Amino acid sequence: MKWILIILKAEIFPSYIKSRKKMTYKKVNDILMRNIVDPSYVPFKDTLVKMNELAHILRKEKVGRGYIDFGGEEAKVVQDELGKAIDIKKVTREDGENLIEDFMIAANEAVAEYIYNMDLPFIYRVHDKPREEKVNDFLSLISILGYSIKGKVNLTSPITMQKILDELRDKKEFGTLSNLLLRSMAKAVYSTDNIGHFGLGSRAYTHFTSPIRRFPDLTVHRLLRKYLFKHEISKNELSGLNNNLVLIAAHSSEREQAADDAERDCFDMKVAEYMESHIGEEYIATIDTVTTFGFYVVLDNLVEGLVHVSTLKGDYFNYVSELLSMVGKSTKKMYRIGDKVKVKCVAASKENSTVDFVLIEDGEDDGNKE
Repeated sequence: MKWILIILKAEIFPSYIKSRKKMTYKKVNDILMRNIVDPSYVPFKDTLVKMNELAHILRKEKVGRGYIDFGGEEAKVVQDELGKAIDIKKVTREDGENLIEDFMIAANEAVAEYIYNMDLPFIYRVHDKPREEKVNDFLSLISILGYSIKGKVNLTSPITMQKILDELRDKKEFGTLSNLLLRSMAKAVYSTDNIGHFGLGSRAYTHFTSPIRRFPDLTVHRLLRKYLFKHEISKNELSGLNNNLVLIAAHSSEREQAADDAERDCFDMKVAEYMESHIGEEYIATIDTVTTFGFYVVLDNLVEGLVHVSTLKGDYFNYVSELLSMVGKSTKKMYRIGDKVKVKCVAASKENSTVDFVLIEDGEDDGNKE
């Protein structure tokens, strides 16, 4: 049986949330994924299971219209009571996390479409289609790695991006290639001009669900109250409002980028702090990026660090852009994206947010083992 999901009606009304249980993703996922039920969760089990069934239907509908799942992995830093980084772990997403995402997207879309159909000034979360040259660069890269995509690439359809990812999903370099494709996408921003959300395959999208932590969401709540409950939609009321929203959207996009940069800088610093205690240890890593000065490798726990070209032994190595590889001048030995290599951590600096590795050749005795 083929499911076709149609949301028939959406209502927006003043409400409040009554919290009946403080839940954790772990215990919810135990119910949904493993049928393990904490006694205090028993009254909520049936509701959670039904919610999960609906979430799966919502996700299937999203995928059908073009929702792009890059399958990217995330890492989190575990800290002790003094705030010192003591571990780096991959973030595991299961049905509980996906359920929240699916419901939030559905709510955000319902609000955006409701106001869009009223033709009133509003703030949307928009994501433009990718630039042709960026995607062509990506297709050239995977061609260098020996892969090709069947059929014509239609840049106006997110389903094409789905197709590209699906064809690469079983390749050993998928994690790296997925990240590279993600980098070729435009960045989602806030705007008063609704051009849709390419990555979600959505005609209209906004951020409504987190008014206590994001200013655009709070702005959306204020607009909903103004339009729907106070009925302030006269020409005088709307005069100048759109110009203010343009400024708010631009400022929100700018501050979001600044927050992302700060989060990334903090994460890099804490990763380096963690690796300061692991200098001398050896790992199996994947080459993630190749540059003129060396290449970056990623460990299984998503720690990233640099192997500088000056540390490569046995030859003089050059970056060959046409091959996206580091190639030995005499031996023609090649290091390229997706290759597995054995490395040793030789330096880490919390102050500089850097981690440095050197390659370890098989059979070489280098002391400390992981």
